[in-house]
Amino acid sequence: MYKSLVSPHTLFAVILLLLCAGDAGAQLRPVPGGDRNGDPRVALSQPAHSPRDHRAIAGGDWTTDAQLQGGLMLSRGRSALRGTPPDHARAERWFNSAARVNPREPRAFEGLGDTYEAQGMYGEAARAFEQAVDLKPKRAEWQYKLGALYHRLGRGDDARAKILTLRRLKKKQLAARLEALLAS
Repeated sequence: MYKSLVSPHTLFAVILLLLCAGDAGAQLRPVPGGDRNGDPRVALSQPAHSPRDHRAIAGGDWTTDAQLQGGLMLSRGRSALRGTPPDHARAERWFNSAARVNPREPRAFEGLGDTYEAQGMYGEAARAFEQAVDLKPKRAEWQYKLGALYHRLGRGDDARAKILTLRRLKKKQLAARLEALLAS
């Protein structure tokens, strides 16, 4: 049986990067080595902080190069969190980089929140999830996580407000789980 050395998500991101790079006029070059999971690293010959990307981000229109680089950063951050043992420092660096490339990407803040929560840094985790929820308020899982973090921080009124939000989103099971958590 064939066993892949590259995760399907990384392979998809690299293929997408190759397809879109031709349209954007950027060239790809391999970066020597790879991360410890054996994933190949690919970088654009034009850095994400080029003037073209700044114009696109400032104007609210996203360039393919920056978007794909942000996606690769999110993928690497998730890989670092899922590792055995999880590499929280590495995950935090990748998620922070993704947030800098695209400050409107809620998954970067979700990753930061998960990273901080795993380390017991509940205040920082709550702030990261607040940013994610501000960007995508209908994401019920993030509302639940934020409510649970508020409970851990002793912010009962804010946690109860998240129950109401979950009910408005018609996520009764998550609302019930959060209510049970608050009752304990």
